[in-house]
Amino acid sequence: NQYAAVAAKEITALKQACEDLEPGWNPPLTFVIVQKRHHTRLFAHNERDQDRSGNIQPGLLVDTGVCHPHGYDFFLCSHGGIQGTSKPTYYYVLTDENGYDPNEFITLTYQMCYMYTACTRSVSAVPPAFYAHLMAFRGAFYIHDMENTETTSTSNGSSGGDERHEVNWSAHFNAPHPNVTQRMYFV
Repeated sequence: NQYAAVAAKEITALKQACEDLEPGWNPPLTFVIVQKRHHTRLFAHNERDQDRSGNIQPGLLVDTGVCHPHGYDFFLCSHGGIQGTSKPTYYYVLTDENGYDPNEFITLTYQMCYMYTACTRSVSAVPPAFYAHLMAFRGAFYIHDMENTETTSTSNGSSGGDERHEVNWSAHFNAPHPNVTQRMYFV
């Protein structure tokens, strides 16, 4: 499945990055996929279990029934729906080398949803996921002159295979102003 491909590629790359930073450094890693775009909706059976807009209550956890029977995954609705149907966020723990207790990990996940700096309410997913999304979006403003760059793979006519070319991303990256490098300017 796609999660196995992520585990094979991304986790290996993170481990290699740690080794590149400091040889022999192999910190324990907990890698979680946070998915907001899915078709799962949760509804309360009784009106007393709904919030004032008719949605499920914030803090609702589903970790059985619709989850993977052998995986470490769960749905968490950490926010109150202001408009429309509240949609839970799906969390899939690919690896947990730290050995977190699942209940404590879920509690930590829920509590982190109250720590988003740009909002006084709980948000639908953990802030690091939001911050990563904002950084990726903001990164587009710091990359320049990519139109004239060769593609990362080109067809090699003689052998019929792909020939890989490394792109020097740092040559196309404008660093942020020094006054904002130690701040969360992307928020």
